[in-house]
Amino acid sequence: MATALHELIPAEAVVLDLVGETKDEVLEELVTKLTLTDEAHLAVRRVLDLREAQGSTGVGHGIAIPHARCDEMDALRMAYGRKPAGLDWDAGDGLPVRHVFLILAPPIHVSNQYLQVMGDVAGLVHDSDVRDQLDTVKDPEEFMALLRRRGV
Repeated sequence: MATALHELIPAEAVVLDLVGETKDEVLEELVTKLTLTDEAHLAVRRVLDLREAQGSTGVGHGIAIPHARCDEMDALRMAYGRKPAGLDWDAGDGLPVRHVFLILAPPIHVSNQYLQVMGDVAGLVHDSDVRDQLDTVKDPEEFMALLRRRGV
């Protein structure tokens, strides 16, 4: 059985008022919340930068889902950040990104949880009601409760 998003995003990796003003700064802020080793942190930043260079992970409607596989990751890890004012992410619809779901995974994962998690996030944020609720959650616990209510 697939692991639910609310089990993959630790409360300490939920940032409801991102400080960063650029895509790079926000990625750094979220990666820092995952408490990786210095080596893993640098490797993750490199692969995320390469991934963004291939094409924006801004999926539209104010959502970005930066994602990458990295040799230094031993398990799938996630973080979530919200930037109420929005920031430029080169999303296809041209809208600023307010919600960032970071997904990192090892290079090979037997259950292919990586693809399932990406699909779960995309399905979750496809719903405009969920996007509205993400705009108003007040703390990490309320964020987790939203995920549980939505069954993810």
